[in-house]
Amino acid sequence: MLRFIVLAVLVLGPRVAASDERLERLPERLRHWLENEVVYIISEREREFFLDLEALQERDAFVTAFWRRRDPDPLTEINEFREEHYRRIDYANRRLGGEAAIPGWRTDRGRMHIILGEPRDRSNFRNVGGIYPAEVWFYDGDGAVGLPPLYLLFFQPGGVGALRLYNHFVDRPQSLIPTMGVLSDDLHEAYTRLQEISPELANAAMSMRADQGGYSLSTGIEAGALDSGQVLANIHESPYRRLDTSYLDAAESARGMVEAEYLFNYLPSSVAAHVLPGPAGESLVHFSIEIDPQHLTLMREENRFYTSFEVHAEASSPGGEVAHVLSKVEYLQLGPSELERVGRLPFAYRGMFPLTAGAYRLRMVFKNRARRDYTTFGAELRAPRWWKGEPLLGEPVLLYNAEPVDPETRSGYRSYVVGGTVLHPNAKRVYAIGEPLRVHVPVSGASDRHGLRLRVFRADGSAVPVGSEVTPLSEYRRRPVLEVRDLSDSVGGRYRLQADLVDPSGDWEASRFSDFDVSPRSAVPRPWAMYGTNDFADPAAVLAVLGNQHDEQGDRARAEELLGQALARRPELMEARVPLARIHLERGDAAAAIGLLEPVYRENPESYEAAVVLGKGYREQAQLARAVVVLEQALRIRRAEPGVLNLLASCEAELGNVAKAIEYLERSLELLPDQDDVRERLGRLKSASR
Repeated sequence: MLRFIVLAVLVLGPRVAASDERLERLPERLRHWLENEVVYIISEREREFFLDLEALQERDAFVTAFWRRRDPDPLTEINEFREEHYRRIDYANRRLGGEAAIPGWRTDRGRMHIILGEPRDRSNFRNVGGIYPAEVWFYDGDGAVGLPPLYLLFFQPGGVGALRLYNHFVDRPQSLIPTMGVLSDDLHEAYTRLQEISPELANAAMSMRADQGGYSLSTGIEAGALDSGQVLANIHESPYRRLDTSYLDAAESARGMVEAEYLFNYLPSSVAAHVLPGPAGESLVHFSIEIDPQHLTLMREENRFYTSFEVHAEASSPGGEVAHVLSKVEYLQLGPSELERVGRLPFAYRGMFPLTAGAYRLRMVFKNRARRDYTTFGAELRAPRWWKGEPLLGEPVLLYNAEPVDPETRSGYRSYVVGGTVLHPNAKRVYAIGEPLRVHVPVSGASDRHGLRLRVFRADGSAVPVGSEVTPLSEYRRRPVLEVRDLSDSVGGRYRLQADLVDPSGDWEASRFSDFDVSPRSAVPRPWAMYGTNDFADPAAVLAVLGNQHDEQGDRARAEELLGQALARRPELMEARVPLARIHLERGDAAAAIGLLEPVYRENPESYEAAVVLGKGYREQAQLARAVVVLEQALRIRRAEPGVLNLLASCEAELGNVAKAIEYLERSLELLPDQDDVRERLGRLKSASR
């Protein structure tokens, strides 16, 4: 019996905060919020996470997200849950705390009213002879949080103080009767007396459960205590039993990636990312971010619905060197008819960017400004050397569907467009029974006599009879989609797709795999898609990006080759001329660098990168006056950098403008004090000017 009493002590009563220095660091308003306002409804995990936060902005963002996560109707301006919660606290303080020196919210009745709300029925036994003042509250069950129909029995031991919750581990029906007391062992007499007053009161003294039909007096008292202990535990957990706290995991991993106002507003999503060969053999990373309709928020203004998205993707090498950064803002606007057509469907944002061959870690953040929420994605990617010529097979791309490209959008590189076909990737990797499984398999370097074959396996490794015909590559290239036409023989569960590259002799050369699920549902909702602004409609832009990536990785030969190809396609492309000029400059050929940049710079003097490289070129050619003009233009375009200021100081000093040189060096040291050589040069100039 002792362990049951210990369990009761743990389950009953409000959470009592132990001495915790983290509490002492909280501002008073946040400490009051945690210990007085949400103490009954915050989960232990949320509480610990909140206490571990250091920044005030993050704490305030947590409070906002705490209520938002519990808002039953996020589209309304009022958070109904929050309003009801504070109404319950106010009621507890006004109506349930008059019998003791503690506020109503801290009493047992106040606690239960705040957690469960108003009971369906309330029976008052305050002026009934033969028992202590008591109340019985009855609640309907709520299976979603594990609550059966239940009684809450409150009584006033000794007839003084606040009514407390009857504890079925230590209290007995005798506890309610002044002439008997808890030490009396005449359970039958006590139960009989309570039955005469109220059968409901007698049953509530035996158990909190109102759906058991009573308990035997000989054995039921212990069973009732055990059942009551479980019910009470479920009551205390009910405010957060349906709460998904995975947003805290997302917040932990997203620190440093999103601002505090976004941090706790994580959106669940499904993301697909694939490396596919481009028309010239380069690698293109295609991605699709899919969000269910209940998580996509739009703002409204008259008859238009709109939002803007921030998209940030970063591909880095295993050593942490950043190879490519994609950062952009996209705008979405829908009219009423468009919203009616797509509003109940998942939403997909699709984009792409080029990447040189190698292994990478991809990290993505997708933010919706309408409600300050975000989703993240991370994956390991491998970009093959598609252009080398040997047969290569990439990861299969599971598809919802595929369709011919609109003739007006055939040019350039576009997300999930292969040849003349638009692919619609299945980011969720889920199919319905009876639905065709469509797949794109990236392949390069194989001859038309090679072929592709699909096979499907169950989780136990046994094959699913879907046929194993080989599709010749000559046929596949005309429409690069393979199909398993019918999954009707499958049952719900996890499956594995195997794609084989088969050589002309009939032997397989390579295989790649992709897992997917079959849902027992008759249909799976398919998304409508928004495509990111196409920065690579011109193939020259792709070549320029790849050339820059190779330059950053130290492969100058490949960088020059690709940058040269980009300029051959589009001679005015600054993104190719600037890095190629930088390569010439670092090689010591300042004339070639100037020759590349000067013609386009005269047409576009607002390019900071071009101005800096051109200024360095003129400095190397000892054309100091021209170097000063170009570098000063760079300072007007963008905030001053120490390197540019130091270069300007060098030019001005050689031109005899010592005062200007001193000014630039002082500005450089203000920005970056730890420059001993610059400080020494500044000292020499000041001494010489005295």
